[in-house]
Amino acid sequence: YPRAGSGNGLNAFTYSVWVKRGPYTGTKYITGNYNDGSNTCMQIDVRDTGSTEIYLREDGGSSLTLCSPECLLSADRWHLLAFTYDGLNLRIYIDGIQRASTAGALTAFSTWQYPMVLLGRNVRGTVGGIFEGQVDDFKLYNHAFTPKEIAMQWYNDTGEKVCLYDPPIYD
Repeated sequence: YPRAGSGNGLNAFTYSVWVKRGPYTGTKYITGNYNDGSNTCMQIDVRDTGSTEIYLREDGGSSLTLCSPECLLSADRWHLLAFTYDGLNLRIYIDGIQRASTAGALTAFSTWQYPMVLLGRNVRGTVGGIFEGQVDDFKLYNHAFTPKEIAMQWYNDTGEKVCLYDPPIYD
């Protein structure tokens, strides 16, 4: 599972997971963990609105929150989700295409005080928000994939191509 602490997995990462969210209501969690106070935490959720969000916080409370547009994750279809952070840029990809991004440098991470939970989240020792959909091929890397690597993962899994670039201005 993802380790916290400076240089131990939150400074740069890629989370990749196939998700079929199902018909639940509210917000359910793919993974998440909170240390005491306003210190290190990270969570990834999937919402009944068809969006997904990642929240990353360093010690002292500085954080990044990134949410995809709504209606991109249908309840009855599998979707490839990928979340990357390279130490400055936080990005969300859905089905091989970047759907949201933000920037901010976070570096002051402390080690986890509570066990990391998969398919739920651990908020200071209390586990909840158990994911009620289906999950497959959950992968965690200690570096940020490039947009091309995410697109290639989509292509290798589905055989479908995605366009990484906007159409030419006069196309």
